[in-house]
Amino acid sequence: MFENDLPLTKFFITTVIDQPTELTVKIQSRRAKLSDNPANTPAMPNVWRYVIAKEAWQLAGTTPEDNDNLLETPIGPIIRVKRGTPLTVTWVNELGQDTGGMGGMMPPGMAMGGAADLPGLAMPPINPLPMAYANADMLMMNPSVGVVTHLHGGQVPAASDGWPLSSLSYPGNPFQDACGEAFPVEKTVLYPNSQRAAMLWFHDHGMDNTAPQVYAGLAGLYFIVDGSDEALAQLMNAYNTKQNGQAPSDEIVEIPLVLQDRMVDGDVCCVDYWAGIPTQVDYSKPDALVLNKVRPEFLGETVFVNGRAWPRHNVTQKVYRLRLLNGSNARTYALALINPTPWTATPNGSANKIAYSDLLTVIGNETGLYASSRTLGEKDYLLLAPGERLDVLLDLTGICAHEVSKLRLVNLAVQSVFNNEWPEAIFQTEDRSIYRVPNNFTLPKGVLDQGSVWLNTLLAVKQANVMQFCIEPIGADACACASANPQLALNRLAFKADLEDLLVKYAQQDTAFDDPGQKALTAGGAVVAENRLVLLMNNTNPVAPPKPGEPANKFTRGDWQDTQIWEMLAADGNADNAFKLPFSVPLDTNGIGFASGYQPYRVARSTFLVADKPIARNGQRAYADLHPPTFTPTAGTYERWYVANIGNWQPGTDAAAGTPDMHPFHIHLVSFVVLRRFSFQAVDASNPVDYQFVEQPLAAGYDNNIRHDTVRIYANEMVELLVYFPASPCCGVNYTGRYPYHCHLVEHEDMGMMLHVEVLP
Repeated sequence: MFENDLPLTKFFITTVIDQPTELTVKIQSRRAKLSDNPANTPAMPNVWRYVIAKEAWQLAGTTPEDNDNLLETPIGPIIRVKRGTPLTVTWVNELGQDTGGMGGMMPPGMAMGGAADLPGLAMPPINPLPMAYANADMLMMNPSVGVVTHLHGGQVPAASDGWPLSSLSYPGNPFQDACGEAFPVEKTVLYPNSQRAAMLWFHDHGMDNTAPQVYAGLAGLYFIVDGSDEALAQLMNAYNTKQNGQAPSDEIVEIPLVLQDRMVDGDVCCVDYWAGIPTQVDYSKPDALVLNKVRPEFLGETVFVNGRAWPRHNVTQKVYRLRLLNGSNARTYALALINPTPWTATPNGSANKIAYSDLLTVIGNETGLYASSRTLGEKDYLLLAPGERLDVLLDLTGICAHEVSKLRLVNLAVQSVFNNEWPEAIFQTEDRSIYRVPNNFTLPKGVLDQGSVWLNTLLAVKQANVMQFCIEPIGADACACASANPQLALNRLAFKADLEDLLVKYAQQDTAFDDPGQKALTAGGAVVAENRLVLLMNNTNPVAPPKPGEPANKFTRGDWQDTQIWEMLAADGNADNAFKLPFSVPLDTNGIGFASGYQPYRVARSTFLVADKPIARNGQRAYADLHPPTFTPTAGTYERWYVANIGNWQPGTDAAAGTPDMHPFHIHLVSFVVLRRFSFQAVDASNPVDYQFVEQPLAAGYDNNIRHDTVRIYANEMVELLVYFPASPCCGVNYTGRYPYHCHLVEHEDMGMMLHVEVLP
């Protein structure tokens, strides 16, 4: 561990694009470094990668990538654009077609009536799950026939959003869109960049194939910048100079950190997707080899940051801006900062601390800067689910590098490992999933205390280690051994005050939500137009086989699936298909929902497509028809969404069975605010049949104080969201049309946990 340097300058990074520009980005199969060790250089293509064409704006010193050379990083590039500057991007698919019967990915015996299976897209070089051994869930999924790029967090026209059914396929492909037009090889889109300055990212969004194609490397960063970035950089430079007496240098103090877990081969030149999804042979089917997924989500044991396993990064006694992205398929991180070697002697003989999370201050997330900062306690952690981003300051100006030469970023969301669970479980709740920090957390001399035991057991778990900061003293006279100097503390207070002024100034430039600073965000007096009710369904209660002639799922009139989204409407009087919840949502008015006795609802929609007719199979040249939308919001209006994460059992009738996964809930196009959270609890814990929704305190300084484009909804929880569907900004751009929403555990998205809205003018 910690043998690779953190890649920063090795990324292809654009200059800040400050005038209307056209870029061409190619999707290629390439060789890329996964390690700094030359012995681990791949001989064959090992990633799929976004590559900016040669004529693009290029940051000085950045190595061009549009060639046949070995790439320095398996993900990228990084695009930076000034707020309000439109960017036109042409995405070009240079991946070929599958030349080996879909590489064993097409299940046997699917061709019927002489209709041949059609060749799909070439298989990614990651050892994907073979469809030849598909189980029932996989047979319902669409094979990959192309790639689709989505700008996650972008407020963009629907035609530029990355619609999952609008594939860029290979030259000469036989596939067609819903209008009967052949799938193209390239597509030009428009990104207006009129939203708040923020860290976005772009990734593949191919129908039913987001998980393997993102895992193969199709992910890059996209920064919208404005005056807040320059003002913050100036503030940090001035503070650093005051704290250590050194003039600003060329050292990079704004550090993007992309976290991804992987399974790697022995020589660290390839990553393995199948190895992270445990499977077992289904011996109940003796006539065919069928693999059942023990856990359908991918979890890896090796944590990569910026495309390197467990990297190290040299830092000094300064404040740094960390731009964090969880780019993992399904792993949620609880990030804490610890001293990995607290038993080393200190110059003054004092006990050394283990926990250092109090050096972290959160100043923003995926939708931009907060109105006020939040400094962590020393034993706190940052939760980061797939798709989420955080903007964090790391202040090392008070650290003595002679006493603390290393600080390690660790992941505490590994309790499943300590429970000896196989396979490792997906994150559910903080109580179930976090390996807790003990209260006794210093190391007195000569005593093996609880903190020491906790630390050593944590660091022995591979997926608990993320990266290491190696702290170098600026100089003997400038080292923060002089931390007793009261001026350092005064400088820190002054910096915090100036930081708060900056955050309030730029938070109030948002027009979507009224932001009074350090208070709850509101619609600014606007009327909420609609209420919506959405259920996130996990197969926590396996359903008995249906009676002959009856659907397996009486609520949806279809099959049970492992993961689904149900869009709910008011009950139609048919008691047979009514799903009851102990919560009343006024779906015919804009009134506020409230906990109540059991209320009946009906499932209006549970699938993205109408029929199970996968493309490419049996000569199928197009995707099945899109299910008509249930939700049709109007551009420029607010809606109140109630999103509940419960298992597929009927409260009040069935005893509780199992616990659903936590779902990171992402709606394309919009930002939203968490107004309330409710816990789904048994009325009587000794007889868990009847349940109730109990309102919970909101996290102090988060939730209703900040905007999201992705929010964690924990097991047995419901959130109330204030959602804004943006009006058209100017210049003929409009935000009407079809936009997906889904769980951002991307295997869940691929397996059916995705629906869409259609925004009306």
